[in-house]
Amino acid sequence: MKVPKESVHPKAEVLGRLLVIQQSLDVLPDRKNLTDFLQATMLDVPGIRGCHVRLTDDHEEGGGPFKPTDIPVSTTRNNYGIIHLEIADPVIFGIYHPFLNNIGQMVATVLENRIHALLLTDSNAKLQHLVTQLEHLVAERTREISEALGKLEESERRLQVFIENAPVAIAMFDKGMHYMAASQRWLENYGLLGRPIIGLSHYEVSPDVPDLWREYHCRGLSGEPQEAMEDRFERSDGRIQWVRWSIKPWHDQNGQVGGIVLFTEDMTELRKTQESLLMASMIYSNTGEAMLVVNQKNEIVAVNPAFTTITGYGESEVLGRNPSVLSSGKQDKAFYQRMWEQLNATGTWRGEVVNRRKSGELYAEELMINTIFKKDGSVHRRVALFMDITEKRKREDLIWRQANFDMLTGLPNRHHLAEVAGREMMNAQRSQESLALLFVDLDRFKDVNDTLGHGAGDELLVEVTRRLKQCLRETDVVARLGGDEFVVILTQIRNTSAIDRLAESMLQSLSRPYTLNADKEQVYVTASMGIAVYPHDSSHYEELMSFADQAMYAAKDLGRNRFHYFTPALQAATQERLHLISDLNGALAAGQLQVYFQPIVE
Repeated sequence: MKVPKESVHPKAEVLGRLLVIQQSLDVLPDRKNLTDFLQATMLDVPGIRGCHVRLTDDHEEGGGPFKPTDIPVSTTRNNYGIIHLEIADPVIFGIYHPFLNNIGQMVATVLENRIHALLLTDSNAKLQHLVTQLEHLVAERTREISEALGKLEESERRLQVFIENAPVAIAMFDKGMHYMAASQRWLENYGLLGRPIIGLSHYEVSPDVPDLWREYHCRGLSGEPQEAMEDRFERSDGRIQWVRWSIKPWHDQNGQVGGIVLFTEDMTELRKTQESLLMASMIYSNTGEAMLVVNQKNEIVAVNPAFTTITGYGESEVLGRNPSVLSSGKQDKAFYQRMWEQLNATGTWRGEVVNRRKSGELYAEELMINTIFKKDGSVHRRVALFMDITEKRKREDLIWRQANFDMLTGLPNRHHLAEVAGREMMNAQRSQESLALLFVDLDRFKDVNDTLGHGAGDELLVEVTRRLKQCLRETDVVARLGGDEFVVILTQIRNTSAIDRLAESMLQSLSRPYTLNADKEQVYVTASMGIAVYPHDSSHYEELMSFADQAMYAAKDLGRNRFHYFTPALQAATQERLHLISDLNGALAAGQLQVYFQPIVE
């Protein structure tokens, strides 16, 4: 019996022909006739390159995939046979894929490169085998469905966990914009924590949704995805919120839009941070204050334009280098040791430093250093802010010099002399030494001003200053009180002979002729000096000045160009003179004096 060929899948072709063979088992009693019939039926199927048959007796010999339970108990030798087909290409038929025909008359399986077919003819055996196979299939299908449902439930659980814990706000809506799911972040961002919103309309829950956003929702529900990087949203309470959002349609099993998934991210704080960073960047780039950033190794990692303006170094010239590239050597090791001790203890330091520009020029800077720490407390960055205060210091120094020094001679003035004298008196007290205060007044200086002019007088005062300094030691001090009055402080005095020697040297130097102005005019000026000694005469500066002044007038009374020591008699005479003057003024005011005229007769 020849089966006509058809253009069908090889697996279906084999099954069809095996059914024909199965229906012919009862009329083919012996193996030879069955084998001939099998070869005539199967060998022209594409992919089959050989076949043979085993009857009941052969089954016990082994070979083939069937278990004893696969063959009904009531089946006899004439009721079934096992057919083995050699397959040219196993891929065509599938690997180990069991199948059952539609009436349960045959069991076949593919194993390696063979098709093994169990053909049944007994009706009871057929039914019993069919029931067994159906029970097996039902159990297998039930297990598969149970596993699929478990996987589906696990997938839904994971999806819900993902939505609830997503780092952005996510909400899922149906076509009517009713809530189906919402993430924890969504509930937090929109003040919905604790509210049962599932099933409620989005517009009822949030009535302040702008009309423009509602239009975006409609577009999403029509199947058109929507997205915006940033959008301004004014809430009902007046707060301004910046939101980045996107709308994605979701589809049901029929491919229809079932609703939308809305993703939103509150960008308000990020926008504020970005604005702050932009502002910081603008300040960093445009401030007149220099900024220098170093890492934990004290290597420069960033500088701003003001740094280049002040120091002369470009960014590429200092990156990776130590800030000591600016060092001037004006601060010693002890200075920097104290600075680092404070930095390590408090994280900050502030002070003034003299550094050196790239050109070699020295400049003064007001420096502040702050430390940025990591979470573990270690140093991440140190930020140094400094400004050039060179000109400021010059102005301050000028003001200070004007307040404390004579602008013509550069000598300390009356105000600064009091500070210097107080300091020197304390030093003399600690060292148990004496000091002498000399009050110097030029003789007939007024004549120079009146005859040669104030310019010549100033020129003379400058020369007097130079000569006084030449006569003094480094530890001595000379100051100008004003006009033609000078004060000299002689320190470290152990006896009056040293005072005499220095005073005489100054008088001789000052008495030499002076050549003034362009006309080379020569003038002669001498000086009168009064001397008071600390602590012999007094321990107070003001008293010493008064006593030296009295002694200076005594020197003038004695003929000028000399020095005179203060004595108590001078003080007594001065006091007597003051008392006399006071009494005379009082008598005049009280009318106690009368004038008499007495003629002179020769």
